[in-house]
Amino acid sequence: MTLQLDPKLNDTSRNIGIQVDKFITRGKDSALYTKEELIQAMKNWKDELVKFDQTSLKNTPEARQAFKSNLDKLSEQLSASESNAQEVLKTATALQTILDKEENYGTDDTPTPEQPEEPNYDKAMASLTEAIERKTKELGDDKEAKKKLVALTEQALTAIQEAKTQDAVDKALETALASINELQATPKEEPVPEEPAQPEEPNYDKAMASLTEAIERKTKELGDKKLRRNL
Repeated sequence: MTLQLDPKLNDTSRNIGIQVDKFITRGKDSALYTKEELIQAMKNWKDELVKFDQTSLKNTPEARQAFKSNLDKLSEQLSASESNAQEVLKTATALQTILDKEENYGTDDTPTPEQPEEPNYDKAMASLTEAIERKTKELGDDKEAKKKLVALTEQALTAIQEAKTQDAVDKALETALASINELQATPKEEPVPEEPAQPEEPNYDKAMASLTEAIERKTKELGDKKLRRNL
């Protein structure tokens, strides 16, 4: 409904509210609707628009993209607990205008931007897990090497999770696998051969003391024998 008021006759001292009970749609199929009938008719029309092949519209802001945004807007308006009939009509009019313009149909010269490939994290994690299990078995009881393997695994997980594209995931995985494959077991230390027992250093002082004592004792014994013979 369109109301035309003479600004000169407006009484600005009062606020006047107008209750609209019925609506007249425009176009060759115009009709008089109550609010409930209008909302139901818009819901039926919206269901038809959902089936419409949007690819027949040019992929431009004025055509396909505008159609999609207005269709989403119409769906939200009609799903509200209390639909605003006037706002619904505005959105419906915008949609009809898009559909009525011939220049909105056909193919546009601007190619649709390709969506980046979604990274395959599962495949990367499976390859990483396989490499870790193989290396763990290879390292056996080498605790020091396994400690390094844990550090490499944590670095790999962080790099893969932070990658936003498949190419970045592949590079992170390639780097991780190379580091894991290069990890070698800790070289075992060769046992140091025991040095042969060194012979005990002779205690010459003690030997000389004992020897001196024995000599003195023997000298005394000999002196006593000589003395007895003279007697």
